[in-house]
Amino acid sequence: QKQFDNKDCGVDNVCVTDLYLNMHDTSSGSVGKIIYFKEYKNQRNITIAIGNNGENAYSPKLKLLLPYTLQVSDLPTGLRCNRNDDIVQKNYTLTCSLMDPFPRLSSLSFTPKTYTFKINTNQAFSEMIKDNSITKVTIHAEVVSGNKDENMENNKQSLTYELRAKASVSISASSLDRTIIDSRNFSMLIKERKKIHTSTIGPHFKH
Repeated sequence: QKQFDNKDCGVDNVCVTDLYLNMHDTSSGSVGKIIYFKEYKNQRNITIAIGNNGENAYSPKLKLLLPYTLQVSDLPTGLRCNRNDDIVQKNYTLTCSLMDPFPRLSSLSFTPKTYTFKINTNQAFSEMIKDNSITKVTIHAEVVSGNKDENMENNKQSLTYELRAKASVSISASSLDRTIIDSRNFSMLIKERKKIHTSTIGPHFKH
């Protein structure tokens, strides 16, 4: 707790903060919370909004816990972060310093601060290939400070992505009298003018 003569901490001079965060995937396009094997998009944009409903927060930190399979490729502008690796758990923690002090929302029309992290998903399936029981990857975020926090329940959030190795696609053609069901991996874009012969697609099912 920070205890000193500070008009922003009330008459008791003890700052009690109420930090909170919200975390969302703000990637362009309809990517959802699924990562496909060898998909054409290999980046996710994770945006974290941090606010404070209490008194000033001092020495505030944002902590992100990520698996090795999801690497942060770009940090938000002006944000300084330290990285600690856990080779046993195969994850790492980014600890980022926020503005200090972090004021309450009502002061000087202060609005929640947003930070967007760019995550590279190229290696998302590297552990799944070794162990097919791994079907998800999760990012954990937490905001803390040197103060007592009035409500710790809204300081944390997690974002989980499902790993999918293939997609099911229904293809209809005017020259055929049936719909062909194909369950091959279509998570990569098909190049223009690339011809797919119906004889290679698989068994036919009539409607």
